[in-house]
Amino acid sequence: MRKAAGIRPQDSLIAETTPEGILLRPALTQPVEIYTPERVAEFDAAESELARVPTGRG
Repeated sequence: MRKAAGIRPQDSLIAETTPEGILLRPALTQPVEIYTPERVAEFDAAESELARVPTGRG
């Protein structure tokens, strides 16, 4: 049944009970990056640099 539905062994699913039975839906997952203080400092430095770039507006 898994192969017929195109579900791979490592796929995440959401199981929902319905009046007709159990509904399995694909679960959309996104990788999560935990930012270290050093990485946050890199973002801050990049934003500061971008703030100094002329935009040509106004």
